[in-house]
Amino acid sequence: MRDVTIRRCPTCPNIGSHTDQITAALRNDPNLNVRVVDGNKGEFNVEVDGRTINGSSGGSLRTPDELAAEIRGAEVTSAG
Repeated sequence: MRDVTIRRCPTCPNIGSHTDQITAALRNDPNLNVRVVDGNKGEFNVEVDGRTINGSSGGSLRTPDELAAEIRGAEVTSAG
């Protein structure tokens, strides 16, 4: 099982909504243990087993589907 930690801004509604969408996309994956923790103002970071996954691209947040796919891909590539 892989540990996924999402650090998000505790006050930003856009980042909060984005986090909710990502966790919903990952909710039924039995190979992932997803937790959300409050970070700093404006923060949005995703870690899989301590490895950071880039949560933004060109100054905007990546889509929940893109991030979910990369999180699952990181799970496959880091196994072993």
